[in-house]
Amino acid sequence: MPAGVPAFPELAFVEQHAGRSFVLLESSNLPPALAELVDFELSVSAIAEDQALPENRRGLAGREVILYGEKGELCRAKARRLLLSARAVPHDGQKEVWSGKVEGQPAPPKAVIARELFELAGVAGRNLALELEPVTGCKGALYARAADQPALEVFARRAPSAAERSAALTAFKALPLYAKNQKAFEREGNPGDWASFEGAKPELVVFAGRVSSWLSLSLEVGHGCAEYRGEGFALFRMQPEGKLELVSDGGNANWFLPRAVVDANGDGAPELLGSDHRLFQRLGGTFSQSLELSPPVFACGC
Repeated sequence: MPAGVPAFPELAFVEQHAGRSFVLLESSNLPPALAELVDFELSVSAIAEDQALPENRRGLAGREVILYGEKGELCRAKARRLLLSARAVPHDGQKEVWSGKVEGQPAPPKAVIARELFELAGVAGRNLALELEPVTGCKGALYARAADQPALEVFARRAPSAAERSAALTAFKALPLYAKNQKAFEREGNPGDWASFEGAKPELVVFAGRVSSWLSLSLEVGHGCAEYRGEGFALFRMQPEGKLELVSDGGNANWFLPRAVVDANGDGAPELLGSDHRLFQRLGGTFSQSLELSPPVFACGC
């Protein structure tokens, strides 16, 4: 895990598949043992070499974990076992083969599918993971924290006011990424404003904490399949009298959508947990993406 990035027991992303919950600890290149299929996007395996585990990843079975959703705590569960997980999003054609929908090809055994999914995931899609004991009320969990850690501050989310929205849009349009996207948009022969291509609208959310509030703006337009695609993200700290202070990189052209904001280490600076298991936080003097545990994607969106 990169220095300064919160990790379990402080904070970790959660994956839910086939009614089971898994806490993703960190990427791992440990060799798998016998693979077990969970569904067509996740297989798990016992760890072939327990002695290769770091000291802080041993003896986690039985530890109580708090699972959180977008608005806060959802449930508590105990860790059942430590596993090596493999995640990937296969092509639809691969799923048809695995499900036996291809004429003349019976569905392969689950053990075979599990091994193939491990291979498909590669090192990039493999993580140490805690499988949790099944409990009710955990559906929709996004992230987790060990129950023996100090209380976690979860920032309350709300829609911005009309004035806040107007101020954020004005500030966003002044950023270098906005002008860069507009030039690319015009080079492809498109008229008008790139940010409203095909009726696109930015997503704005305010996250309010005990001592600070933050406004995020996320925008993606087009599909990128033989047509224009543009994207961007900006994070502002809200100041008195409605002023906004840009705290993210003004040239950040990568789309990011925060689903929850917390202060994992109590330093007053928030960690933004985004879609696709990406983390956005302050590194040095600015906020930027610090972690991504997204699975490899082989499905074609075009």
